Amino acid sequence: MHSLDLSALTVDNYSNIIFGSFDGSISIYNSQSLKWNSLTDLVGEYITDVYIDGDTLWVASYSGVGVFLYNNNDYEFRDFYNSFPIDPEISTKIISFNNKVYYATKNGLLFAPSNFIQFNLKSSENWSIYSTNDILKSNDVRTLVSIKDTLYIGTTGGVTRLSANLWHDNALNWNEGIVNNIVIINDTLHFFRQGDYFIFNGSSWERIQGYGILINSVTKDINENLWFAFDDAGLMNWNWNVPFKIDGPSSNFIGIVKKDKDGNLWITSGKFKLTHSQGFYKFDFQQWTNY
Repeated sequence: MHSLDLSALTVDNYSNIIFGSFDGSISIYNSQSLKWNSLTDLVGEYITDVYIDGDTLWVASYSGVGVFLYNNNDYEFRDFYNSFPIDPEISTKIISFNNKVYYATKNGLLFAPSNFIQFNLKSSENWSIYSTNDILKSNDVRTLVSIKDTLYIGTTGGVTRLSANLWHDNALNWNEGIVNNIVIINDTLHFFRQGDYFIFNGSSWERIQGYGILINSVTKDINENLWFAFDDAGLMNWNWNVPFKIDGPSSNFIGIVKKDKDGNLWITSGKFKLTHSQGFYKFDFQQWTNY
């Protein structure tokens, strides 16, 4: 991998797993050939999301939108767009819906024609914005999810649903404020607010669970099971009782390794000439202990 500081992930139609990172690099792993590749055209950008639309890879960063096109078993960099009618400041999501690309930011939802070959997206005139002046509950957009002919827009103030013919409303009278994540299972809406899990039961919203930990991301697998990524608490399947957290040094930079007479490993974690701010670790081949 080009970077370990990962921020986004998606899968394309060619068995590629695509990882975006905070340093702007993109690492690509092909699960059939078992080979790695990296794209460095956006290094320096703070990538927050990657999205596949056919042969097009859309990339959201804090300052703009990158686009790559799949050709000859590789992704070719086509352009980077950062001329908008507003300052994005912070971005969260990017999605293609109804022949448009939607770019979620802290200051509104930007959108433009997804046909970047026909339209010049470097011109701010080709970018429009949704805000609280028209359809949004808040300008701070946190998530975007599409199903069939509807786009769900989650913000810190609520959720707006937008149809392909541009009809819009408040999503099924949701009145709980912020929505960070949305998952749709069998046409049923699942909303996630910070550490709380809600489901629409057909007539009203029901709070299913409160985890007390920030849920960074939620997704579903092919069996429609929910998977939660908790902030500093690991990964959990909906059917599990406790999250799974990688049990080992909190940094992949391993310094000194010593083995004592009892067979325990003692490990420092950090880079050469940099402060080992996480102390050191003991591993007895059953559990890790951090000192």
